[in-house]
Amino acid sequence: MADITQASLAYNDLSMIADHEVMSRVKAYKANALGDSPQTTWEHLKKVAQENGLFARISDNILPQNLSDEEREQQPKFIINYADQEQINMDVNTLVFANGKAVTLQKNEEYEAIQVTSDPMTQAKNLLTLVDSELRMNIKSTHTEKTYIDVGFGDKEEAKQLGARWDSKVKAWYVPAGMDMKPFEKWKVINPEEQQKDQTNTISKRNFINVPIEEKDEAKQLGAKWDRVQKSWYIPAGIDSKPFEKWMEQEVQQSPIPAQIDLDNVVPGMKDHLKDMEQQEEIIEKTEKTYLAIPFSEKEEAKQLGAKFDADAKSWYVPINVNIEPFEKWLPHNQNHVDLPDTSKSIRPEDEFKAALMQAGLMVQGDPIMDGKMHRVPVEGDRKGQISGAYKGFVDGRPAGYIRNFKTGLEEKWKSNSVSFNVVDTARMRAEAAQNRANNEKRLELLYERTAEQAQMVYEVAEVAEQHPYLEKKGINSNQVIKIVPDPEVLPHGCEIKIAKTWQEAKQWRDENKQKGINETILTKGDLLVPGYNADGKLMMLQTINGNGFKGYIKDAKKSGSFAIFGEIQNGKPFLIAEGVATAVTLYEQTKQPVIAAFDSGNLLNVARELREKYQESRIYFASDNDHTVEAKNREMGKNGILNPGVEYALQAANEIQGFVLTPKFAKDDPGTDWNDLFKNQGKEEFHEQMRSELSKAKALEQSAKVVESKLAHQNEITKRIEDQKVFERKLEQRESFKLKR
Repeated sequence: MADITQASLAYNDLSMIADHEVMSRVKAYKANALGDSPQTTWEHLKKVAQENGLFARISDNILPQNLSDEEREQQPKFIINYADQEQINMDVNTLVFANGKAVTLQKNEEYEAIQVTSDPMTQAKNLLTLVDSELRMNIKSTHTEKTYIDVGFGDKEEAKQLGARWDSKVKAWYVPAGMDMKPFEKWKVINPEEQQKDQTNTISKRNFINVPIEEKDEAKQLGAKWDRVQKSWYIPAGIDSKPFEKWMEQEVQQSPIPAQIDLDNVVPGMKDHLKDMEQQEEIIEKTEKTYLAIPFSEKEEAKQLGAKFDADAKSWYVPINVNIEPFEKWLPHNQNHVDLPDTSKSIRPEDEFKAALMQAGLMVQGDPIMDGKMHRVPVEGDRKGQISGAYKGFVDGRPAGYIRNFKTGLEEKWKSNSVSFNVVDTARMRAEAAQNRANNEKRLELLYERTAEQAQMVYEVAEVAEQHPYLEKKGINSNQVIKIVPDPEVLPHGCEIKIAKTWQEAKQWRDENKQKGINETILTKGDLLVPGYNADGKLMMLQTINGNGFKGYIKDAKKSGSFAIFGEIQNGKPFLIAEGVATAVTLYEQTKQPVIAAFDSGNLLNVARELREKYQESRIYFASDNDHTVEAKNREMGKNGILNPGVEYALQAANEIQGFVLTPKFAKDDPGTDWNDLFKNQGKEEFHEQMRSELSKAKALEQSAKVVESKLAHQNEITKRIEDQKVFERKLEQRESFKLKR
């Protein structure tokens, strides 16, 4: 291994984190098909270091002179050194290889190939774990003021009454400083850290062996056991190691036991980062599918072992309750990856797709997200807040995508023109892409669940909005659904949502959070609070409305498919769906029918799908907005695509779930857009007159649809009879022909 000590650099000029000559050599290594390169690894770890108050510097890895050319080729090309906040060099270094893989070690520590990784999350966690360990060695132990004692479960009440306390961080009882130790003499004085080490030593002392995948059954029959954490076979204590000698020919360095990070006692600045990583691991553990890189020629073998095929992801996977062990050879990280040839066309799919997006006029910051989902972005000419572009990207198999510019009307499909991938690479990329999607979906699901719990805490203690400027402005009455953001003093214990007493205080808190990079929901006392439910009646999110009518939503909540409901929906009875809350309340008060508020036009279809699935017998009406002034401007400017969002999104939703659209009418100079505007500005009579007219149109449309449906059914029946007659005649001819031949 290279002499890391020689490569360490003094931090004389901390403003220079890498000189230009070194960076030119770093950039000279092109990214492989998966986007890995020394440059991407350096930029990632530099960012991790900076976010946690560390300095990082990359330099050439100085190699001994006696290495052959072949040995030099296999060695790390660069080394990243780190310094703490006091600009003192640390004994933690990262070795970076030509293919972008890296390993972080204590200075002069040896490493094995299995420790070298290209996974950004693993790279970051390894770095922060070692840095945290080194920094904490320099912090005075907090245990000096406590005397820890070994108290059995049956003695805990006695120890507690004598004055002992429980330390939840180290999970041990202790006698506080200054207390007389005599009453506690019956219990042995212990060092809790040593006890924890003893527990891990059991694992670290295991005799691990190198067993090839094709020989695992033989090792298993001899008594070897599989360590799922270390992902290695080992010889259990008490079993003779002689039968295992062929797997012990080379001395195997015992796998390091990952440090257990105490998030409550971690070095300042790292807590949030490490907590996010542990949550990421929790998400991966809870993901129901483990995807595999299985070539077509081996699919039958995998199928017999219990693997299933995900048609959407185009990848095989192991279900959650099936033992992963027989599938180890197909896990993506176990594939023998061969980097693609270094050609001018071998570029990252993200870069290639981004170029196509920019050519179509879409404004994408950073890399496009190629997760198979639709993403909205601004396009050239958009005003602030507009997002007139959409794209969807895939990296499984041959990278491909979909691009849409609603402003220009452009719509196209995209496929990568980069060099082709071999069978192993294709299978691995599909498995990795599918696993990432599954992990992301699980991450969102857990995030939505936590946010829903927080929203429920706030809504339960909030009081009904009896009076509010927005209610007065819209001319709607108080109801049991819309509430007021409460005083922060009434929030229950464990609620993480913050409530400011004034909008000025809320703005100050948000600005401070933005500077500190803190993500939390801040509400303002006195704003309206509107609950958003899913089709099963579970509260998922909250909308807030201030006195000026500005609307917001709590962070990290599931808005898609969520809705407010006024009245009670019953299957088989009609109900209405509107966009905004004020419109929904007006419709509920005037029609006496249940009304849904989808919050905006973009959510109409999501809500409609959820409700149609649950209320299949009900007639659903969409009380659409009429953005007639927007339509007029769009036509005047010669725009294509969606001209009147309120009407067109309602029609789209109605067509998909067999509903009907009710649209209010306004004069050209009338700024009104919805049924609430119609009621407020033109009065109750005009509201009901237009509602009756729209319902009559809907009824006539329904009758017409039934007639057409009946005619089609009749025509289909006639066509079927004719076809059946033709089949019968052909069979009859075949029989006669057969008789003649005999």
